[in-house]
Amino acid sequence: MNTKNTILTLLTTIVACIFLTIIAYNSVVVVETIYFDAHLNVSDHLGFNNDIDKIYFGSVIAQMGGVSERAVIYMNTNNFTVMIKVKATGDIAPYLTAPKQDIIVEPQEIIKIPLKVQILPTNEYKELNGIVTLNVKRDLFNNN
Repeated sequence: MNTKNTILTLLTTIVACIFLTIIAYNSVVVVETIYFDAHLNVSDHLGFNNDIDKIYFGSVIAQMGGVSERAVIYMNTNNFTVMIKVKATGDIAPYLTAPKQDIIVEPQEIIKIPLKVQILPTNEYKELNGIVTLNVKRDLFNNN
């Protein structure tokens, strides 16, 4: 009788683990990951770049410091609510500010995600490059 109870407990545990894994996967699954190249030029003049092959923050004057802002537009084409987490990597990451909290986007909603770089006054001319990543996940608590 003890062996039957052990086997039954083991099978129940395995089925419960599989069930919980399926629920967790369907609730918190990553829907997509979007990568944008980002660029900022720190130099002795101001500049603008409206090319669309990456997020260009233009040029800021090194001795004065400066701020440049851009936005990424995201449309949730899914039939469920998603959460977006913004992350920056590369040389530009320490200077780039993005929303720190998860951004909730309802189905078919279009949002602008603000991105801002700020450089303190310096005598160093440089080009800063990096990658801005949008991690889009299914919203666990607000699933429509």
